[in-house]
Amino acid sequence: MGFKKPTRIINLVFEDEYEGLEINAKAPSVKTIMKISKLQEESINAIPQLVDILIEHLIDWNMEEDDGSLTVLDKEALDLLDLSLLRGIVEAWATAVAGVSAPLEQDSNNGELSQVAWIPTETL
Repeated sequence: MGFKKPTRIINLVFEDEYEGLEINAKAPSVKTIMKISKLQEESINAIPQLVDILIEHLIDWNMEEDDGSLTVLDKEALDLLDLSLLRGIVEAWATAVAGVSAPLEQDSNNGELSQVAWIPTETL
């Protein structure tokens, strides 16, 4: 028996302008990450290639039509998104894949100092 590589699923949860949008996507290979990075540096002409890569990895989303029905997740749906949203999706996906974590929570500012006595040390 050998090792079967697991498929890593990434859950993208959007805030701010796209608050409420959630997308599940498969993690890309290193080769695909490199290609995405290169395409993001290129002009607007690279968008069709980014859409092609993205649609291969997206699993589902909760985007709805005006009538409340779920928007079908396909290439046409991505092609109809405004550029800002499409870039937001690509950037969120790339950031999640790169493992950049959210900022740490702020330290507590309402606690007492430790009552443990300092242990003196001396140089040997």
